[in-house]
Amino acid sequence: MDIKTYNYFGRRAKHQKHDNLLTPNEKDRERIQNAEKFIEIVFKNQIAAYHDLDYYTNLFEWNTRPIIAKKFYQKYYSVPQIKQDGKEADIDIESFIKEVFEESDNANKNKFSVLLGNVGVGKTAFINYLISTQFEKYKGKFIFVRIDLETIYDTNNDKIDIEKIIRDGIIEKFIHIIDKHFNYKAEFDTTPLNREKQAFYTKKKNFSNFIKDLYHKKNIRLVLIFDNLDIIYHREKRGFFINKDTEILKSFKSLVKEFAPNNNQNLSSLYANVLFVMRKDTFHYIKSESMVSSSPLFTDVIRYELGEYKWDEIVEKRFEMLYDLVNERQINTIQKDIIVESFEKTKKYLKNSQIELIKKIQKLTNYGLREMMEYLNKHSHISFLKESSFIEKTPVGLIAFMLKGHELYTDEQSAITNIFLNDKENYKHITYWLKYLILKYLQSRKDRVVTIENIYDIFCDKETQKEVYDKNQIDTVIDSLCDSNFSNMINVEKRYDDAFKTNTIYLQITEKGEYIMDQLIFRFFYLQLIIDDWLLPLPEIMIDKKSKISSYFNYENTTGYSYILYQDEQYINNANTVIREKGKSVLLFMQLLKVSLIYERKKYSDVFNNLIDLGIELPDIEEKIVEIKNELKAIYLSKNLEIKFTPNIDGYIHSIDKESAFLIGELNELYKNL
Repeated sequence: MDIKTYNYFGRRAKHQKHDNLLTPNEKDRERIQNAEKFIEIVFKNQIAAYHDLDYYTNLFEWNTRPIIAKKFYQKYYSVPQIKQDGKEADIDIESFIKEVFEESDNANKNKFSVLLGNVGVGKTAFINYLISTQFEKYKGKFIFVRIDLETIYDTNNDKIDIEKIIRDGIIEKFIHIIDKHFNYKAEFDTTPLNREKQAFYTKKKNFSNFIKDLYHKKNIRLVLIFDNLDIIYHREKRGFFINKDTEILKSFKSLVKEFAPNNNQNLSSLYANVLFVMRKDTFHYIKSESMVSSSPLFTDVIRYELGEYKWDEIVEKRFEMLYDLVNERQINTIQKDIIVESFEKTKKYLKNSQIELIKKIQKLTNYGLREMMEYLNKHSHISFLKESSFIEKTPVGLIAFMLKGHELYTDEQSAITNIFLNDKENYKHITYWLKYLILKYLQSRKDRVVTIENIYDIFCDKETQKEVYDKNQIDTVIDSLCDSNFSNMINVEKRYDDAFKTNTIYLQITEKGEYIMDQLIFRFFYLQLIIDDWLLPLPEIMIDKKSKISSYFNYENTTGYSYILYQDEQYINNANTVIREKGKSVLLFMQLLKVSLIYERKKYSDVFNNLIDLGIELPDIEEKIVEIKNELKAIYLSKNLEIKFTPNIDGYIHSIDKESAFLIGELNELYKNL
């Protein structure tokens, strides 16, 4: 195992197992192959988030993604609740379409509306539903164009003119739809829109004239939807704490102004209804940033919001789709009976939203329903192989969720952050506790307003304190914790302060952050994964091959976690090996946490004194070690696994205590030299 060393610490080289996927053995895979095909159609790639759907798609059979997606929305989609800002009662889908797309505030001006929803609630799915079903009824009234900002931005780097790409994308999509609809193509010439070398101003003018002509001659209105605007907030938020300048917000604001009804640009008078789809934090961010630049956006816009999805109803609909798929395919009766029986068994557990695993994963997910569907697809074969054990053994299910389908854990691939990894690149100041302390502080202030300046005052104010953390390290840690796509443990908002005419950064621990702090970080099943993180720096004494301790942190010879997909005796044998190995590794790692906490309390004494003055309790590591030992004893006593500790569980723990005493001595010497 290669080791990169720095300042008495080292980092292990990434291993192939970090990229390998969890896989059942070949024998089991053959048994479930037919069923997996159907599971993939319904759950893989999340058809509800399919972005390229076109409402002119024809239906023949289940053979392409557009057709599958369209069938899904026509028969198996659960319509969410829709609320309008300022109204208590929900509005129905017909009222939403009439208000947002049919009515206009000004006959010759564009109309703006905003659709909001929490992450994973199904905003893109709702737009797909409108395209697939409702807009079908309004073909003679609307030309629908959706622009997916995430797709545009992800395929282009920061240096490219995003604003121009979006404008071109709108025109190209519009031409594509017109050309597919022969009634329009016969009457309207799209040639002026297709001239590649024409000046862009001319292109916009031709597009504007074309849309107006379409409206006056056919009374057909352009419906323009900007989807996945959250990419703006994701990208810009990274620049709150680290110096990463992006142009996406600037480009988007400029583009919106061109379409704004209070403007006199070519694109402001298209008789178009424009819908912007985003999360609430993105909406507030764009609005506050535009206030600072004295060019306010979305000040008088009508807002709509999607309610939370209904898990049980969604599961029922998805399995209805599975049954229809199986019945339409040519499968022998025996295979069909096996598949249907497995579906019924899986559905019974998934529909019960009180199942412990389902409840916990819903708290840990970043993408809500989308991520749940991805999880079900990756591990659907469990229901075919091991009865209900995967769902009933909550820690095993959580291990699979944390691994994101991989054999070994690493922070960069998991949905659950490594709390004790504080800096992936700069190892000048090794700390295992900064993430934990910042989250603990935010957790203690969850009902109060916390600004970034409050964080700086506690953790790095060098004007009044000496023993504090480095500000750059604090910014890096907060940046990693507020990444919505991965850690999602801190929610960050910029809000406009009218008194000072500036934006202030506010921070709040998320529900996911609280759950991880309270329920995961000192649990054996969490710690056994994160110690395999190749990004995690460890003292050389723990990873140098010359040290007898290093064997417990060498993942080259570890079994990996594919065993959680195995059955019966094969599962028990592999579980025995992994748990015996990881029990020692985790308890030794806890000794490192204990010594490092003592060291950091001395080195950053002003910070710890601030936290103690605020009534924030530090963890009692000895107590946590006892709890982990009790977890191991409970596993030992479990009749399901029959773990064989040598000579017995007490002797096993005693042998670890002896090695812990040796390690503590070595660690104390190391920290004295830092």
